[in-house]
Amino acid sequence: LTGRGQVPIKDTSDAPDVLPFIDAKQLKTVESYFSKPMAVLSLMNQLLDSDEAFYPGEGPEKTLRMLPQRNILQRNVNLLVGNTGACERILGCPVPLSYSRHLSRYLTLWAGTLPFVLAPLLGWYSVPVITAICWSLFSIEEVGHMIEEPFAALPYDQVQTKRVADVIKRDTLNMFDQQLGVDLQLKTIKPRDQVAT
Repeated sequence: LTGRGQVPIKDTSDAPDVLPFIDAKQLKTVESYFSKPMAVLSLMNQLLDSDEAFYPGEGPEKTLRMLPQRNILQRNVNLLVGNTGACERILGCPVPLSYSRHLSRYLTLWAGTLPFVLAPLLGWYSVPVITAICWSLFSIEEVGHMIEEPFAALPYDQVQTKRVADVIKRDTLNMFDQQLGVDLQLKTIKPRDQVAT
């Protein structure tokens, strides 16, 4: 789910992590969203705000909405929504191509004229000096291109979004289980006396 687009969830590497937690109707809803991470966060918000989630043996007045821990979880999910939106804005707003081309042309022209200025001053020493200057400036330009599209420029194993997603999954499961008594994997709610307060 760390990618955006039209790839079905069952065809992604995230399928084993996501599919056990959602039913067919929810899967269809998630598939209809362009941003699948936002769709999953929306489902988490719906679960937290559900009137139907109450503890076994107790009336509907003891829903998850009544617990103070629910507010903490709701804030955390909302914070995650905000951070996901910020990452999607970075991904969706690269630097204009004309700016990038203009910078490359100017840097090439500047580097091409540099020997005419430094050769009379430094003689043969100008060769390593010009090499070092050009290497550093073109490297900075390349880093700039990587910053323009941070998720596409690096190999998948360097971005490590899967590792971050696994930590978020583990923490979310633990929070739901320990604070609300909701086992998301089994889709059950523990009796109230088994929930940590």
